[in-house]
Amino acid sequence: MTKSATRVAADKVTFTQAEVTAKDTAARAGRKNLIINGAMQVAQRGTSFTGLTSGQHYVSDRFENQLSSAGTFTFDNTNIAPDGFSNSQRMNCTTAFSVASGTYLIFRHDIEGQNLQEAAFGTSAAKQMTLSFWCRSTKTGSLSVVVRQPDASNRMFSKNVTINTANTWEKKTILIPADTGGTINNDNGSGLQVAWWLNGGSTYGGGSEQTAWGTQTNTNKYTGTINLGASTSDQFYLTGVQLEVGSVATDFEHRSYGEILADCQRYFYKPAPLDFSAQGTHWSGNNGYMTFHFPVPMRAKPSYTDSGSGTYKTYYNGIQRVNGGQLGDGGGTHTEIILLNSNINSPSTFVRLDGSDKFCSFDAEL
Repeated sequence: MTKSATRVAADKVTFTQAEVTAKDTAARAGRKNLIINGAMQVAQRGTSFTGLTSGQHYVSDRFENQLSSAGTFTFDNTNIAPDGFSNSQRMNCTTAFSVASGTYLIFRHDIEGQNLQEAAFGTSAAKQMTLSFWCRSTKTGSLSVVVRQPDASNRMFSKNVTINTANTWEKKTILIPADTGGTINNDNGSGLQVAWWLNGGSTYGGGSEQTAWGTQTNTNKYTGTINLGASTSDQFYLTGVQLEVGSVATDFEHRSYGEILADCQRYFYKPAPLDFSAQGTHWSGNNGYMTFHFPVPMRAKPSYTDSGSGTYKTYYNGIQRVNGGQLGDGGGTHTEIILLNSNINSPSTFVRLDGSDKFCSFDAEL
């Protein structure tokens, strides 16, 4: 063996596992982040929702805010962000709550199972994953992060991170172990749920971190001490969320607004009023078929809602025939076939929204 050959062989065995993982991640760069809208760029539903007391609410697309019936909150998409980012999602407590047994306050993100197959959970080839994110809080203390597998009877992993300094952006990293005993189905259902527990009552607390994958234990979900929402003016910010296969937290994967918007529209689509229009034809009586094409295929057949004080207008040969009516739901993942229940009696028709505050939306969230 020549000297140069010996050097090459030696070099090959000097790489650490972390270096190998980093090189592999770099080779896959471009789609390494399994989180959609981790930089909180897209907020189709609106940028601020006030007076919230319970339920599930979205502000930044793909990030669901869940809260029990306690306290009053504002959730908004704000331009307060760390260097390298333009937006974050914020929780602002406007009326504090007293923590009861069933109290909870959560940010959650669901990931489709078919997007997680590289992790190979449930096999001997299962891989580690790394979660990284930027956060800022008005309080210091430990914050609980919970990862669950809905396809595996909600097998669970939980880990706390420490908020060291109030009102300061801090980057946190969590190594998620490989799970050879779990299951992530190769389908369009939820394969992983990542949740940031800002507060939780005794139903969800009192246990300990569950740092190895295992059966879901409710009391291990909130083991933190930060207790956000227990005081008026408590605030928590989140951005730069990245989940990637491997044991190294690489730099955040920035992508164009157009790419992220298209990814978000797979789960929720809200066209601007004058962007919503559809060609159609008279069906029978007062009903007409209107076929509206989504900009991207949706995850599943969406539910349809509309809001605002505007109206739907129908036209035939460029002449307005009807002002008003209602839309019905009857389509699939690529198109929405809608019925306009109005006085339509023309052989063909065209419908559009009228009014800057009239909106329709299509929801296929996990």
